[in-house]
Amino acid sequence: MIPLEANPPVFRSYLERIDPNTKLDFEDVYILEPLPGAPQPLALICLFSLNDQIMKRYQTLPPAVAERKPAQKGSRTERESENSGQAVKDTQEQDRPVWFTRQFEKNACGPVAIMHAVMNIARPDLIDCDKLAEFAGNFQSGSQAANCDLAHAGQTKPPVNLDDVSEHFVAFIPNDGHLYELDGRMNGPIDHGPCDDDNWTQAAFETIQNTIVNMDPNNYRFVVMALTHH
Repeated sequence: MIPLEANPPVFRSYLERIDPNTKLDFEDVYILEPLPGAPQPLALICLFSLNDQIMKRYQTLPPAVAERKPAQKGSRTERESENSGQAVKDTQEQDRPVWFTRQFEKNACGPVAIMHAVMNIARPDLIDCDKLAEFAGNFQSGSQAANCDLAHAGQTKPPVNLDDVSEHFVAFIPNDGHLYELDGRMNGPIDHGPCDDDNWTQAAFETIQNTIVNMDPNNYRFVVMALTHH
C-alpha cells in the first residue's frame, strides 16, 4: 500500500473516516521538550528512517518483543487476545491493558500507529468507541489498507517505488505509570520504564532523543506528531 504522509490533517482525516464527529486531532511537535503550561497530549507518533544506525536500537530489546518474522493477515501472537479489537495484556499485567496489533501490510505503519494511539485512549467523549471497536476488529483481521486513498491527500507525491520506503511510524503512550512504545514490527509493546502520568512527555521526549535522534544525529528525516483533542 502507499504510505501515509506525516501530515496532521491527513492523520485527522483518517480518524474522521472512523467517526466524522471525532474531537481528536493531530498537531506537529517542533521541539522535544514539554512546553510550560501546555496540556499533555494523549499520545505521540514518531516517524524515522530505518537505516543501519537506527536499527541498532532494536538490538537490546527482549527476545519476546523483538522482531522475528512478518505478521500474516489474521494471525495472532501469544500477546494478542482471541477476539479482534480486545486489549492486549503485557507481561506486567497492568490494570489498564495495552492494546497492540502487528503490522502485516507493507507500508501500513502509519495506520497502525494511529490505531495504537487512539485505541489506548478510547474516550467516548472524544470518539465513538463503538465505531472505533468495529474498525479495530476489521483492522486486526486483515484490513490495514483501509483508507489508503488518503495517501494522495498530502502535500508531497507518493513514492514511486513502494518497496524502497525506509521511513517508519511508531506510537508512544503512557499507561499506568509506564511509557510504552508501540511498533507494529515488534511482537508486543516496548516498556521504556516508569513515567509521570501528569508529565509523561518528558520521559517520551527523552526516549525519542536517546533511542532515535542520537542514533543518527545527522539524519533530518524525522517527525513527531501529538494526538490532542478540541
